[in-house]
Amino acid sequence: MLTSKATAFYQALSLEEQAVAKRILMSLCNLGDGCLDQCRRARKSELVNQDFPNDTIERVLHKLLAARLIVSDKPDFSTQREGRIRATAVWKTHTPQSSNTSLITHRPETSIPSEETIELAHKSLVSDWPILRQWLNTDRNMLRQRRDIEERAWIWHSR
Repeated sequence: MLTSKATAFYQALSLEEQAVAKRILMSLCNLGDGCLDQCRRARKSELVNQDFPNDTIERVLHKLLAARLIVSDKPDFSTQREGRIRATAVWKTHTPQSSNTSLITHRPETSIPSEETIELAHKSLVSDWPILRQWLNTDRNMLRQRRDIEERAWIWHSR
């Protein structure tokens, strides 16, 4: 069962990694206002701050990806030695009626990559995993405030 796998994964992490995993997983949830909580796609840069440095976030993200609890649109580059083309594999999530599909494209090496985003691999984690449900219910107000501040900061920074 998925929730048992998620619980076993989480409990096998160190205390530091558990804190990072909690931050990552909570960041991948939209809080419902009068409706059910849902999955959300998050920019990886949203996760990094003074309490959670990039290298720690990266380490836990790799573990979450390996456990198949999250998916990323991070390009999987394989550079050709002679040419200047890189192959990019991108995972996209479509409507609830369709499954995840892989889209493989090629782009010039000089193109500027878009920012990496991540999301939960299984939407049922939000509603069915007791640990995540507890985190969301306990920290709901703080999470709403933090999300609002982060979104405003992102808008300000992009301008």
